[in-house]
Amino acid sequence: MNYKTITITAPTVEPITLAEAKDQLRVEQAMTVDDDYITALISVARDRAENYCNRYFSAQKVGIVYMGAFPASVLTLPFPDLASVDAVTYTDTNNQTQTLSGFTFNSDTQQLVATGAFPTDAVNFKVVVTTGAPADFPGAKLAMQMILTDLYELRTESVLGVSVAVNPAVDLHLHQYRVNEGI
Repeated sequence: MNYKTITITAPTVEPITLAEAKDQLRVEQAMTVDDDYITALISVARDRAENYCNRYFSAQKVGIVYMGAFPASVLTLPFPDLASVDAVTYTDTNNQTQTLSGFTFNSDTQQLVATGAFPTDAVNFKVVVTTGAPADFPGAKLAMQMILTDLYELRTESVLGVSVAVNPAVDLHLHQYRVNEGI
């Protein structure tokens, strides 16, 4: 089933703290001139890791928008470690947004289960979830620190006169956390 995601509320806590990032970058803790820049890079590194792994590494509110009608009675959500399903809405054939109230969420199987029948007049639907994070993800955290280091030291992705390659160690550390890779 085709879907796209929309971040509704960005994470308030990153998996890497500013102090950890500065240690990784070998920047003195007392030096604060780059703190805003480093904080932004932490978010970028987390976002890259999440996109590669197709999962989340911090708590945030995300809308998963599906094009098409509801499935029969069970929908397996595409991300692991979801903390909750906060709302389910759909657009009916009259282009009106409706709220679905008859569902349960099984966090062990990541399944949204209709307590009644899913509406048959749905054109598309949106599931708003609060994401969680894997209980333990040291490899992904290390990969995020490597991404952070590359971004901080290069300060650009365009380098003339040399070849630029993806850091294979990043892929190696992230691969074990990757889900729903497709074919």
